[in-house]
Amino acid sequence: MIPKNGASSELNLDEKITPDDERAFPKLNAEQIDCIRRFGTEQALKKGEMLFERGERSVDFFVVLEGCIEILDPTACGTPEVVTVHEQCGFTGELDLFNDREILVGGRMGADGRVIRVSRSGFREFLAAEPEVAEVVMRAFILRRMGLIQNQQGGVRLVGKTGSGELLPLQRFLNRNGHPLES
Repeated sequence: MIPKNGASSELNLDEKITPDDERAFPKLNAEQIDCIRRFGTEQALKKGEMLFERGERSVDFFVVLEGCIEILDPTACGTPEVVTVHEQCGFTGELDLFNDREILVGGRMGADGRVIRVSRSGFREFLAAEPEVAEVVMRAFILRRMGLIQNQQGGVRLVGKTGSGELLPLQRFLNRNGHPLES
């Protein structure tokens, strides 16, 4: 099946995922947004407002109606770096919406705008009720997680000698569990 946004449903796990990858960061059409709207609330937000911060749990799902949402990853010195921007018709989130892990990135409004905010319970209801739109969202989430892992963003930073006997078991454990790892 070809989703309504035209993206192929095939996932090639060997391909490099970049912040401009249309499969990982698709734009929803008006019909898809209307399907999601039933499960959330519309909010007007100001530039700079934090929607979620790295380390939080139970973060909501956001669809951008106007403005943009900047996704932030702290650098080694602690200052946030913008790793991607969700513009109009884009949406936030990745696989951590399905578990109680701490999220790996932060998100703030990059410009004044409006969003649809969907709680985690509303998000799960949306996935069950709207499978065609859910397929687009789920594919994006999988590819976003792959991109975090490939680009070594948002993850654990292990400090030590490369190839060290002490680090190798930790690296293998994190890789097996799909957790991004900074080297």
